[in-house]
Amino acid sequence: MTAATTAFLGGTDTIVVSAGAGGKTLIFMTAIDEFQRIIDQNLRPLFLAVRTAAPQLLQAGSGAVIAIASMYALVGQYERVAYCGAKHGVIGMVRAMALDFADKGIRVNAIAPGFIETELSRAIAAQEPDPEAAMRTRRAMHAIPRSGQPEEIGEAAAYLASDAASFMTGQCLTLDGGYTVR
Repeated sequence: MTAATTAFLGGTDTIVVSAGAGGKTLIFMTAIDEFQRIIDQNLRPLFLAVRTAAPQLLQAGSGAVIAIASMYALVGQYERVAYCGAKHGVIGMVRAMALDFADKGIRVNAIAPGFIETELSRAIAAQEPDPEAAMRTRRAMHAIPRSGQPEEIGEAAAYLASDAASFMTGQCLTLDGGYTVR
């Protein structure tokens, strides 16, 4: 896919890695395989995407890697030991990769979104006994009592990919409606 994208675009100077999986993982009873599934589906895609795109990024001589983390990369959450651990790991990987790429003109940063209202998040809420109540709860958990919108995350990614962020690397831009400041 990286080769096809590079050929189609005439090069690769920016990648956005948005991958992950979650689920309830209470430390007292979570199966090891479930823990590993969540770790693998959050950390491995970032590693593989950047590792595979590195030659093209280096050839471009400047650019950006943007990893989508989560507000749970910055705080803990009940019954989410694997997800919180994995997303904290994303931030750690971003910081380490930022150092590896810094003198090569490539910046590596993360975005930590709060609850973003997407088709997937609505489909997950639809599985709850009262889907609308579940959505209200998710929206209200932020200090700004609403959900984030995909366009807001896209605008943040565009900023991180732009020259306006040329002196920013190894950082996590938090778009969580104030959740993590409580």
